[in-house]
Amino acid sequence: MRVYNLIIFKAWKLLLAAFFSLISLTAYAEAPIVVDTILACDTVKAKFTDSKSDIVRKIMAFSSSVNGGTQEQKSDVYVKWLIHTENRNSIMRLIPTLYVISKENPDYIKEYYGTVWFNDVTAKKEVRRAVKSTIPIKDEAMPPVIEMYTPDIYSKTIFKSNVLSPFNMTNKKYYRYKITEKTDSTARVIFKPKVTNAQFVKGEAVTDRNTGRILRANFVGEYDLFSFNIRMTMNDSIPLLPVNSQILVNFSFMGNRLNAKISCLFFKPNDFQQEPNVEYSLDDLRPSPLSDEEKAIYARYDSLQNVKPARMKDKIENKIYKKAWNTAQQALVNSFTTDLGAKDNLSVQFSPLLNPSYLNYSHSKGLSYRFDIRGKYLIDDNSDFHFLVRMGYMFSKKQFFFDAPFSYAFDVARHGTIGFTVGNGNRITNSSVREMLIKINPDSVRFKNMDLKYYTDNYYKLNATYDITDWVSAEVCATYHRRSPVDKKEFEEAGQPTVYKTFAPSLELTFKPFKEKGPVLTLDYERGIKGVMKSGIEYEKFEGDMSWIKNFSNVSSLSMRVGGGLYTDKSQDIYFLDYSNFRENNLPGGWNDDWSGEFQLLNPAWYNVSKYYYRSNLTYEQPMMISYMIPFFSKMIEKERFYVNFLLTDRIHPYTEYGYAFTNRLFSLGIYLSTKNWKYQALGFRFSVELFGRWK
Repeated sequence: MRVYNLIIFKAWKLLLAAFFSLISLTAYAEAPIVVDTILACDTVKAKFTDSKSDIVRKIMAFSSSVNGGTQEQKSDVYVKWLIHTENRNSIMRLIPTLYVISKENPDYIKEYYGTVWFNDVTAKKEVRRAVKSTIPIKDEAMPPVIEMYTPDIYSKTIFKSNVLSPFNMTNKKYYRYKITEKTDSTARVIFKPKVTNAQFVKGEAVTDRNTGRILRANFVGEYDLFSFNIRMTMNDSIPLLPVNSQILVNFSFMGNRLNAKISCLFFKPNDFQQEPNVEYSLDDLRPSPLSDEEKAIYARYDSLQNVKPARMKDKIENKIYKKAWNTAQQALVNSFTTDLGAKDNLSVQFSPLLNPSYLNYSHSKGLSYRFDIRGKYLIDDNSDFHFLVRMGYMFSKKQFFFDAPFSYAFDVARHGTIGFTVGNGNRITNSSVREMLIKINPDSVRFKNMDLKYYTDNYYKLNATYDITDWVSAEVCATYHRRSPVDKKEFEEAGQPTVYKTFAPSLELTFKPFKEKGPVLTLDYERGIKGVMKSGIEYEKFEGDMSWIKNFSNVSSLSMRVGGGLYTDKSQDIYFLDYSNFRENNLPGGWNDDWSGEFQLLNPAWYNVSKYYYRSNLTYEQPMMISYMIPFFSKMIEKERFYVNFLLTDRIHPYTEYGYAFTNRLFSLGIYLSTKNWKYQALGFRFSVELFGRWK
């Protein structure tokens, strides 16, 4: 056990040292390596314009002119990935997904041949027919690089929700353009951003002058902790998709330097007759032969694999030891996924034990850390089984918390599920017990000085959901709470019970009048019943909530939430005020960011003493709002948000919060100011680590 604790301590020490060293130096001060830099734009005599050229307007309008042309397009793809390590140190073993390439060998290769089905340029589905690699086949090194395989140059963002494309109308205000080397049929367009920021790229494109269709493009930029250069030739038959792309990537972090070369070829699909999960020989599908350099990488790998120990016993022991040691070290910093079953229909994923992106600090909760385990079992096309175990620890309160929902989907198409959840919730306050004890013992000063507010809350929930129509769904639920005071000794001395049990059935109706494109309204009714499973608390509660995330055409969004609730009946002596939509949330999720829709500086006690509440939360998010006015600051920022939170209860008239937050590749930082009854109350901040957050 001492050895295990020592390993954990040293791993944390290295991880924190790497992170805070990076903060002190800043990754932005260490200029990323720009690979194969494109032309020097300053030598071109043509002037930059603000997208007023007819050619630029045609480029931006081209995708809409062929809208729908990529629906359910099928293509085969061949990907070849070469990774070379220029320099490495011990920190590399702590970087997620890089442990597998942190050994002695500086060169790795991975190839695969697959079939992809495209939907609006994004890969909807992919089946890998053949894989060959010197990296363990189930391990993916540097997973953010995979998003670069099919850059969407006509969309708002080139890679999923990151890097703003210069060829989308919503982003034209961020770029300047030059038109050079015109011919009768083509034109060369050079583009660069107006301000330096990791969300922008610079480069050039050759385009058809008549239609605006891009024929070839070359652009450089930064994404996550990478610098990249992408050269692509567009497809003649499917004009929004590339026919080939060459991607050069450089990674530099704390003395570790890697570069990768990725080649992607798209072509007419073969007629595969066998089952999709049957792999073929890649030697039969490879479109072009390997180079001598690539053959040498495979030969070096094969020679290392063929080194045999002197005895069979040594071979077995060596294999077991290496596998166990590698698995243990990878589990510290990498997500660990295992697939089981004849068709890999059972998958279980473990979050890394040590991942900086799970570290979080807030004004009200202090420092906390999270860990997830999730799994899925596919039964058939319309039914499956899911489970999720979310755990965390708050260091300042010395509190461990978790919840574990298990669900069986019997009708995936109609969201028909039966679920069971167990958890310990959040510690809940209750002033009614203290008031009752003082009433029973009016002459006892001890009760007035005792801290009897906090209770643990272990709960069990059984629920079933179903979509009645496309815009109405229902959930019936039965919840059982078992609450106990944190300070049980004082209750026992007072002759009072140390366990309070509650059983409550509930009904929730969800309305989506605009389906997935509009606000979502929920109505909740819950009734506590005495006598069921020794329940001793009776109450009645109503709640309503409406939320909506409105995405705008300029890559910004507005998250809105309004709601309220009240208790219409409760036990006269002992009661717990515990709302479903107004509570301290240790395990947030479901919004664009985990901070939206939540109160950051509110004292947790207010959640459990308010007989009624009305709340509203607004969050406005945009890549750049005010940061572009500060030169160095603008280079660091990827997203900015403004928050306005409002609360009205029977004791607060009102409570408000105003906040500003920004996100970059290293961390997210938010600053909040709160008022209570229109008077200043507190100033606080929230901090979470984003470093390697996309590398899970």
